Amino acid sequence: MRTARRGTAVRAGLVAFVAALTLGAVVPGAAADDELPPPVRVGGDVEVEVTIPDVGQGEPTPPPTTGAAELTDAELRWGINAESGTGSHLAGACNFVMAGVPGTTGDAGGSRLWSASDADLYRAAQGDVEILVPTADGRGERRPTYATRCQDPQGDPVVRGTTTSGAEVVLDGGTGTRAQDGSVDISWTGTFTVVFYGGLTYWWASDPHLVLDEHGDGALTATVGGYGTSREDMTKWSRLTEREVELARFDDGRFGATSGVLEPEWCGVDVRGLVEDQSLARVQGAACGGSFPRSFVRFQQVTGQAPFWYSTTPEAGNAAKVPYPMTVSFDARDSGGRTDVPDLPDDAGSDEPGSTPFVPQDLPSVDGTTGTPSGSGSGSGPGAGAAPGRAPTTLGAPVRAAVPAAGALPVVFPATAAGTLGLGADDLVPSLTSTERAPGDLLPWGVAVLAFGASASVVGFRRGWLVLPFT
Repeated sequence: MRTARRGTAVRAGLVAFVAALTLGAVVPGAAADDELPPPVRVGGDVEVEVTIPDVGQGEPTPPPTTGAAELTDAELRWGINAESGTGSHLAGACNFVMAGVPGTTGDAGGSRLWSASDADLYRAAQGDVEILVPTADGRGERRPTYATRCQDPQGDPVVRGTTTSGAEVVLDGGTGTRAQDGSVDISWTGTFTVVFYGGLTYWWASDPHLVLDEHGDGALTATVGGYGTSREDMTKWSRLTEREVELARFDDGRFGATSGVLEPEWCGVDVRGLVEDQSLARVQGAACGGSFPRSFVRFQQVTGQAPFWYSTTPEAGNAAKVPYPMTVSFDARDSGGRTDVPDLPDDAGSDEPGSTPFVPQDLPSVDGTTGTPSGSGSGSGPGAGAAPGRAPTTLGAPVRAAVPAAGALPVVFPATAAGTLGLGADDLVPSLTSTERAPGDLLPWGVAVLAFGASASVVGFRRGWLVLPFT
């Protein structure tokens, strides 16, 4: 009987000793190996399972929630920026977007203000392209007409820098792929036109193409064209050579299972060298300095609109230039709805000192090429007539956010503004504080456990609870 008790005591002493050594040796270095050791078995009666505590390695990035898919009716929604839907510098004129190209060929007949008799130049829908504005209650959408293209959702004329129409360009019928790694490649067919100064200057973009890699980096490209003129001689009117440019670039663009909102790059995008008046410092309205993509700005130098697509010096009015986010849905029937946009800052409507009503530059390169741009052709009639096979869109359910009378500008407070406020950069951008514990922080605990195990062993031997196997 004594022999059995002694054998049991030996096994218990070994278990305690092994557990003490295991905890004391493994815990301090746990960060080096995330796998749990196998349970320690002594005889057939006792099982000791050692659990390594979490030492703050962090949760791994989850894989994409959807697999590869062929897309046949993807949707793209983009309001471009606040400048494209507000009042212009020219009193009584506005900036607006439309489907297709002006008229049937894109030629409005010259640089001139469109009048009430020019309704045939405008359309709100053509093919898979549609212009939608929010209803006054913010619960639905409607197509604008030629008469309402310059009105805010409440039906009042848009005021430069204060209110916008809230118009979004909506393209359906996108085809392409969503890969297992999250990368996308989607193409749309159709054209939309951006008109500034009520018709004095405009350009169009055809057949947008979105490509993002597995990291969410990429661009939305399109074939752009239009007509150019000169501020000094507005009798000049020349068809511009079409070219492919980047409308927007993206960094770390992510999608959910059915859709995603992409934030175009702006802050810090440097086009100096291409232009001479870009401001990259803090600008009015607390928006950071930046630009649309370089190839896009180069094209706008030909249309005469270039200063509207990058932050300029003087800084007034720059907040209205910042690009809006865009929404991409993999199936238009499951549309993500209107894109949420922040409000315009109060000072977004300030005019640049010394600015003139019309800012196009002399055209560095124009030619007389003719032809019909991609996606153009006869429209569906003046105003908001429905495109063939498509009914006017009205959303019965509330949209994701009621678009206010004011359009949108992201407000960014960069660290470069710290000196202006008398703060250091560390006050605005605090250093990151890690919640992880370094392996060395656990060393005292391991030593304590080891000391406790050794002390318990000494007491056990003195009291006769523990005996050596060879005794």
